[in-house]
Amino acid sequence: MEHPINKGVGLIRSEFISTLDTIENEISKTILLRTSKYSKTIRVPNLVSLEILKDKLDPHIFKDGPQNVAVLLEGDFTSAYKRRIPTSEIFQSLTFVEKAKNNKMIVISDGDLMKNDLHYSQKYPMPLGFDQYSKQMYDNKAFLINCVHYLCNENAWMDLKAREVKLRLLDKTRIENERLKWQVFTLVVPNLAIILCGIAFYMYRKRKYGHK
Repeated sequence: MEHPINKGVGLIRSEFISTLDTIENEISKTILLRTSKYSKTIRVPNLVSLEILKDKLDPHIFKDGPQNVAVLLEGDFTSAYKRRIPTSEIFQSLTFVEKAKNNKMIVISDGDLMKNDLHYSQKYPMPLGFDQYSKQMYDNKAFLINCVHYLCNENAWMDLKAREVKLRLLDKTRIENERLKWQVFTLVVPNLAIILCGIAFYMYRKRKYGHK
C-alpha cells in the first residue's frame, strides 16, 4: 500500500468498519487501507457488545488476515443512468454525460472514520481521530486531507507529503509472544560471547607465555 495518500500516515481509528470487495473491470483499483493481520470478520446482522473488552482477547481467534477497508478507484466511470429514458422535461433539456473520463473516487467502508466524537459528558466536539477513552490520537485527519489533495490533483503537495518519514509502531502481539526469546538474545548472548572471547584470549596467552 505504498501510495502518496497513505505515505507517512499512522494508525487510523474506526468504529464499526466493513470489508470491501473489488471486481474485475476496466477501473484501476488501489487499496489504501487494510486492517492488521489480527482480524476477525462476522456477518450481519450480529450483536456487538463491549463486554468482550473485560476479558483478555486471544490472538488466535483473529485469523482472517488483513481486510480491505478503503480503496482508490481511477479510470472512466460509466453513469448508472446510461440507457435510461428521462421522465421529466427538465432532465431532457440537460446535457447528459454517459461516461466521466479520467475520474477518481475513494471508497471507505465506514463513515465514522471522518466523524468527530462528542465529549461523553460535556458534549463538545473532540478533535478528529482522538479517542477520548484511550486518550490516543490517530491519523484520521492526515489521511482525509491527503485524500482531498489527491482528488484535487495537487500533485506537488502530495509529492512533498510523500517525503515524510515516520516510525511505525511495533507488533505488540509478536512482542508479547517472543519477549523471552529476544530478551535472552539481547542480554545473555552478548555477555556469553564476551566470556568465551575472554577465555579464549586467556588460553592463548597461557599457551604462548606459560612456558619458558
